[in-house]
Amino acid sequence: MRKILRIVFIGIIITSACMASPEEEVEYALFEMKLKESSIKVNKLNMPDLIYRLDERTAERYFHRYFEKNYFNHALRVNLGYPVFHWGNNHKNLQMGLSSALVSKLQEFFAKHNSPGSINAAIEEDDQVHGHIFNILAFLVDIAGSKKLDEKYKQQILNKLISILKNSGMGEQRYAKIDKEKYPFVNSIKTQMFMTLFSFAKQIDETKLLSESIPLLGGRKGMLDIYSVLILDNYGFDREQLRGIQSFVRSIPKDVRVPVVIMCYDYLISRKNKLVTVHSFRCNGSFNVFGSRVGAWSENQFPKDYKKVEADGFMIVLAHEYNHNVDGIYVERTETLKRFKQRILKKAGTDHNNYLRSMFEDVFFAKNPQEFVASLANQYFCSSEDMFLYALQKAKEGNVNQINQFVLMASIYCSTDRTYFYRIDRNGDVKATKVPIEKVNGLVSGILVDGKRYRFGYKDGVIERVSSQ
Repeated sequence: MRKILRIVFIGIIITSACMASPEEEVEYALFEMKLKESSIKVNKLNMPDLIYRLDERTAERYFHRYFEKNYFNHALRVNLGYPVFHWGNNHKNLQMGLSSALVSKLQEFFAKHNSPGSINAAIEEDDQVHGHIFNILAFLVDIAGSKKLDEKYKQQILNKLISILKNSGMGEQRYAKIDKEKYPFVNSIKTQMFMTLFSFAKQIDETKLLSESIPLLGGRKGMLDIYSVLILDNYGFDREQLRGIQSFVRSIPKDVRVPVVIMCYDYLISRKNKLVTVHSFRCNGSFNVFGSRVGAWSENQFPKDYKKVEADGFMIVLAHEYNHNVDGIYVERTETLKRFKQRILKKAGTDHNNYLRSMFEDVFFAKNPQEFVASLANQYFCSSEDMFLYALQKAKEGNVNQINQFVLMASIYCSTDRTYFYRIDRNGDVKATKVPIEKVNGLVSGILVDGKRYRFGYKDGVIERVSSQ
């Protein structure tokens, strides 16, 4: 039987499917060698789409064989990401074979180590174990987001991961809070485990099963059950921080709420554990907030050419980061809002004076469009009314860019006939007020503020004039 090597890319080679044979050892060795190469270099070749054969069972055997001797490291995760998810015509089989092998490695590890003390000891004994387990869990987030795998398969993985969590001991209430100094490596593993579980549960609408499977107490459980928000803070948030999170999410219109993980790195990672940064964690929808207490500090959210309007630091970071997810999930999937955002960014261009958040340098938002909505949220949630008045001030000066940007936020946070104006004060209190509006083609075209009606005239998809009566 002729063996055909079909692809070599990003340092990884996948061979044709075959039954066990004397030649299989050679192929395993070649497969292992190329996988090893992939962990230390990135292939710069841009290969065309080729057809190759690799059934799920063969892929699973190869990956099982490889991971008997090798750790799954970060470089390998990065390199595997391209071919497994974006190249070739049977990567469904690759994804299933790889995920099966990785879940098996998790099962083996947590069968041996079923308490925080045992997990931490295993990591301290071999400094590569942490990266191995952490990166397996991180890579499985990509599996959760795969469009090739159906819900039934994702449900199977979720069920296996829940079983692994229970075997690990980290799913017990007595380990709800992990002493990060005594067990410095456990929280990063536990946090990524929960993020991976959340990613699968979110994809197949199983947050209820997730809530039943992980240790959550009090308000944290309510946030997951009611709002699909998982808080991972190692029980470090105090009552005011939890109250602030709850009041903020509760104030968001239902259509705009997004399922998300709120993480606080400050309460999770020990100074002894420098292996994991805040950006190492992976999840289908998550963000980090600082551990600073509500009321500890406040900050002005408006430029120098407008009066000072301050908001609590913890809560405004919450609003900013939450709106990154609103932008990526809600705005990007709502065609009217997506097109409007693109048009007003193009209209504003590179001049920082064309932005409500003009305290940044020229070209900042042109180079970092992912920060646009999140940055606008700083003002909108600090004081929507002041944001409108500032934009109106700019329009009277002849610059309508700012009114377009205000209308984007008002159009995101609106229903049929009203939008929500927010005010987060220096004490962290959240106030949401319903404001009457008119809409045209999904965008706010008129608004009633302090008894005065303002109308916005659109041309070529953006606002060109403002009138009032």
